[in-house]
Amino acid sequence: MNILKKLLGFLWLAGGIAGIGYLPFHAAQKIAEGKQEDIVFWSIMVFIFIPILLGLSLFGWYAIKGEYEEL
Repeated sequence: MNILKKLLGFLWLAGGIAGIGYLPFHAAQKIAEGKQEDIVFWSIMVFIFIPILLGLSLFGWYAIKGEYEEL
């Protein structure tokens, strides 16, 4: 079970880092198109999902380090 937790930790960490890299890049492309709806929508998406992705990465990092082995 601890091996599964560490493997999922790698998955969460990689997913979080990939999302942090991809989301602002994709949002910048959409915002550059200049539509008012896209500017509001993608600004909110970045504002909400960057902290969630940071938390996901932190959760994965702690899983890799073995912080959840006693659960």
